[in-house]
Amino acid sequence: MYCFVARNAVVVIASALVAVILESTGHEDALTLTGEVPAGLPSPSPPDFSLPGLMDILGVGIAIVPLIGFLEAIAIGKGFGRQNGYKVEPNQELIALGSCNVLGSFFSSYPVTGSFSRTSINNQSGVKTQAGNLVTGTLVIMSLLFITPAFQYIPKAALAAVIISAVFNMMNFRIFLQLWKLNKLDLLPLSATFISSLFLGVAYGTLIGIGIDLLILLYPSARPQIKVEFLGNSFTRGQHRGYGTVVPVGGESVPDDGLLFGNRKVWF
Repeated sequence: MYCFVARNAVVVIASALVAVILESTGHEDALTLTGEVPAGLPSPSPPDFSLPGLMDILGVGIAIVPLIGFLEAIAIGKGFGRQNGYKVEPNQELIALGSCNVLGSFFSSYPVTGSFSRTSINNQSGVKTQAGNLVTGTLVIMSLLFITPAFQYIPKAALAAVIISAVFNMMNFRIFLQLWKLNKLDLLPLSATFISSLFLGVAYGTLIGIGIDLLILLYPSARPQIKVEFLGNSFTRGQHRGYGTVVPVGGESVPDDGLLFGNRKVWF
């Protein structure tokens, strides 16, 4: 059990020892190493919003990065919540992410969000509570202060192997078959998001997936079904694609999917 929990550390330490041996024998080019890591913690300072060209550098990221960060954190939380039997409150997650990002801006940190790879590693290592983050944070701070010279010998391949092996267990290939059986239309946003994320990046892939989902949700409201009632009996007349008003004799027509501004011409 203990070997299973510490297997990620064993891989990293063993590969670093191999890198040291290769370097001592003159074969330092055999592996791509992490390289020198700056020691210490950054000095706290308020964010500088007066930098020239700041908005040009941020671009669309000023809106996409917070959205992606929140969606990623919620997706990770709900995914592992289903596996381990706990619930995630989106409002609490938003407060936590906002507080961490505001505090992190004084230390020039990366945007704070959930991480698929690190969460998978924690899950595989047996972490059960939020105390795991306190332990991880403490270890990171101690490492930055005292043992950063040893990091330069860690091969990038070893770090990649740890992340890939952790994330691989999160891949759900059965979802394609399940959606094909339940609702084939849901395969469209899933496939579009996956393919566009591979070729265009996660930010644009997520926006494309959200856009397709919105179109799928709004189209039935723009072309609603018409429910015609006759003397207590009712039937649904397919999907009305015209713009006329249905006035049955001896009954009434009502919108079956709701009366909205976008579909008002179907009824009036």
